[in-house]
Amino acid sequence: MKKGFTLIELLAVIVILGVIALIVTSSVTGTMNKSKKSLSSTQTKTFEDAANKWGTLNADKMPTSNGDYIDVDLSTLDSDGYIDSSELNDPSNNKKICGFVRITYKDDSNTKNTYTYEFNKKSC
Repeated sequence: MKKGFTLIELLAVIVILGVIALIVTSSVTGTMNKSKKSLSSTQTKTFEDAANKWGTLNADKMPTSNGDYIDVDLSTLDSDGYIDSSELNDPSNNKKICGFVRITYKDDSNTKNTYTYEFNKKSC
């Protein structure tokens, strides 16, 4: 009697390994996509925080009437040292991020003289 595996047994093992590889690949891809989205939202928050710091030291340039706004470009935040140029890469496509943070003055009766910060992408 010969010892060894039949062709059917070998094919079954190959199919099982293929299914396992497919499951692992889709799981890893999903995790990577979630990480990229999370990094994008973190970058947005970083840009808005940097604009807040910029506004603190450039109070003379800040809007003072309700609804007025100023746009602070990312290149300004980079050149003034509020963000690092390494933070200007989009994690989803590894291309440079271009945009600005809009600082809007809101005179709200509940909170005194507040500013809102909103990051907006633009094409490079």
